[in-house]
Amino acid sequence: MTPNKSDEGTRNTAADQLRSNAEEQLLTMKKARVKQSQSKWDSERLRYELEIHQCELEMQNAELVHARDETDIALDRFTDLFESGPVGFLILNREGVIKAVSISSASLLGKNRSELVGRNFGTFVANKSQQVFADLLEKTFADRDKIVCDVTLRTDGNTPIFVQLAAKVAASGQECNVALIDITDRKLAGEALLLSEQNYHAVVDDQTELIARFLPDGTYTFVNKAHCRFFGKTEEEVVGKNWHPDVISGDALLIEEQLKVMSPENPVVVIVNRAKSCTGEISWMQFTNRGFFDGEGRLVETQAVGRDITELKRVEETLKEYSGRLIVLEEDLRERIAADLHDDIAQVLTALGLNLAHVSNHLTGESRENLIRTVDDSCKLTKQLSRSVRNLMVELHPQQLEEFGLVTALRSHVEEYANRTGIEAVVNSDLDFPRLSRQKETALFRIAQEALQNIMKHATATKATIILSSSGGVIRLTVTDNGKGFVPKAASPLPTGSGWGLTNMRERAELIGGRFRVHSVVGEGTTVEVEIISTKVAASS
Repeated sequence: MTPNKSDEGTRNTAADQLRSNAEEQLLTMKKARVKQSQSKWDSERLRYELEIHQCELEMQNAELVHARDETDIALDRFTDLFESGPVGFLILNREGVIKAVSISSASLLGKNRSELVGRNFGTFVANKSQQVFADLLEKTFADRDKIVCDVTLRTDGNTPIFVQLAAKVAASGQECNVALIDITDRKLAGEALLLSEQNYHAVVDDQTELIARFLPDGTYTFVNKAHCRFFGKTEEEVVGKNWHPDVISGDALLIEEQLKVMSPENPVVVIVNRAKSCTGEISWMQFTNRGFFDGEGRLVETQAVGRDITELKRVEETLKEYSGRLIVLEEDLRERIAADLHDDIAQVLTALGLNLAHVSNHLTGESRENLIRTVDDSCKLTKQLSRSVRNLMVELHPQQLEEFGLVTALRSHVEEYANRTGIEAVVNSDLDFPRLSRQKETALFRIAQEALQNIMKHATATKATIILSSSGGVIRLTVTDNGKGFVPKAASPLPTGSGWGLTNMRERAELIGGRFRVHSVVGEGTTVEVEIISTKVAASS
């Protein structure tokens, strides 16, 4: 590289000035020596000072050489970057004529640099971008600020070239420096994404399901046509607004609580709620909500796909009513069977036991030796059968439930359960736990009974705890175990292998106006909970 002549001239002028100053000082000293006839000591001092000045001049010269070398290195680096860096460079005059061009720019334009210098850059700009390029030149020279724009270049092939131009006027004011960046890949990717989004919206809009996307604060970011038709609103009227007005006010809090369950590990939550359509009718809707989370696990957006399940809900309420009737009939049947067992079989077994005891007491002689073992075995079998019948009567219809209430009946049942299964089981209750209506006490007893059966069959637990509490007008029954737990299915309330146990418990709870919940953690156990609003104490009969 050749150093800049103006810089070299500046350095030479500085050196000449130093040399001139030194010569003037020497001349002055000589004149002084002639006039004053200085001593030998003065001559030595003069020589010493001259040597110091000489050293200073040499040091300054070395600094100038070092500065020149660094300038040459920086110029080489700038030239390399200008010529072959990833960003192309151009120097254009006010009319857009190319005054200088880097190798990377020439390569992008598909020309040699010698073919480009002197040509107007506008000849390489596509027709649709001509006005954009013209505005760039005008604003650059007018404002002297950096101006940025995207243009499309003419190409010989079928693939367009998209570039970003960043221009700033030079110090002379007659030229501008332009950085040229190839953004073809980014542009094509953006167009492909736009096309993909258009296809996505086309597919989504054709769906009969209601589809919406909203932010964590509930603000809509997208709704499809089915959503707009259902609520009788345009997309512009919905996007940017909150979803709360679209649901029945009483359901909003429930929806929010269920949405909080979503997490990166469990991103899908199915929620059933009510919504008011544009016709004014209240419809039951089932929304499958899917959360989208960032790398740190924060919720970014939720997509909800909903369908009208009003008819399904009506059928369900028919079935629920039928199920309630079956439960009532089942309890009536249990009571009749228990009564029949008590009145017929239990009494017969009692009489049979007395007869066998009488026979045993009156056997004598050889007949006693031959029959006493058989009679004793028959007495034992009769007692076992009587005990089984009594347990069956309790299972069918616990008489203690009617006579002494839910707490006593459960404690008696739990004691027998622990002896039979080997699972430690306890009942804890408030001292003032009230008597409830026969229907509610029976339902809660059956729920606890079913929960204990599930624990025995599926939980692999060593302990079960039943808690009965009454607070603020709310009766609460919880049954907790320390078993293996399970992962509740998203589409079904039934755990694998549990049969219809949870369904029966839920139906019994809902039949008495209660709320039924199951919470289970794998490896930690399961809790079944029922909450009902307490009423006046019912008669014990």
